[in-house]
Amino acid sequence: MFLLNVIRRSFASNLQTIVCSPTEAAALNDVNIGTPVIQNYFAWRRSVLIFVVLCTTLSAGLSTFRSLNEVD
Repeated sequence: MFLLNVIRRSFASNLQTIVCSPTEAAALNDVNIGTPVIQNYFAWRRSVLIFVVLCTTLSAGLSTFRSLNEVD
């Protein structure tokens, strides 16, 4: 479910439709970020970052696998 939310948020074209989860909102409230619009932005930004890291890791892994198993 977490990965599905990350992908859905990453490709959201309208940031006003993104809703911060209660856990994320509590963590952001702890660091004095209480505005819901800003909380939703940080939730979107976190999802984009996670998605980029996962894609980059997958790409690096596949590239390494191909270069190690390539026959010259």
